[in-house]
Parts: sequence; structure tokens; C-alpha cells
Amino acid sequence: MLIRTPLPSASHESDVTPESIYLSRRRLLAAADGFAALSILPDAAQAQTSRYADVDAVTNP
Repeated sequence: MLIRTPLPSASHESDVTPESIYLSRRRLLAAADGFAALSILPDAAQAQTSRYADVDAVTNP
């Protein structure tokens, strides 16, 4: 029978990330989604305005 003993330098999953951050990951993801949505809004508002409002429209010959 093979019995493996962990090395003293081996870290556990619970040692890598603090529990407070692990438990608040949904709040972090929601904040990231909100930031992404807010960063898109100025581009959408600009798309409705024309950059060439002072230029007269010309029909094709």
C-alpha cells in the first residue's frame, strides 16, 4: 500500500486565497459586470449623434 505524505512546502487550496475574498467573489464579479456595462454606455450615446452635422448631404450622380 502506498501512503503519500504531503511535503511541508505544499500549500492547501485554502491557503492561497483568503476566505473573505473567496466569499465575496460574486460581489466582485457583479462590480466587474457593472463596470463593463458603464464603459459601453458612452459609445452607444455617441453613435446616435452625427459627427458631420454641418456637412450637406449629396446624392450620387
